[in-house]
Amino acid sequence: MAAWEQRRNYLQRELFRIERVHFLILGCMRSLLAAKAMGLVNDPPLPFNSLAQRFEQRFSCFTSVVRPEPVSFNDYVASTDTSNIDALTLLKMATDSLGSVSVRASLFLHASVIHC
Repeated sequence: MAAWEQRRNYLQRELFRIERVHFLILGCMRSLLAAKAMGLVNDPPLPFNSLAQRFEQRFSCFTSVVRPEPVSFNDYVASTDTSNIDALTLLKMATDSLGSVSVRASLFLHASVIHC
């Protein structure tokens, strides 16, 4: 097998891995949001700073980026607000995300068998 083919196969495997991790994390996050919406999990107290201060601490380094424009705090809050999504919809979204992990794992295993 040529070096470029080995590199391509490595990058394809890495992409499959990254996609699986992405959907796994997305499913976990949506599951936690659903648990919060059902009242099973409460927000922890913020003893040291506010949400606005935590946003500033996390994302202030991006303010010097010209393109794309950095997300403002108000846009961040609006994009992360799930209060208008019911728990059942969040659970469905979590199930879909976790199902995507299974599908991608199957595709990866199938592709690995073909290339062996």
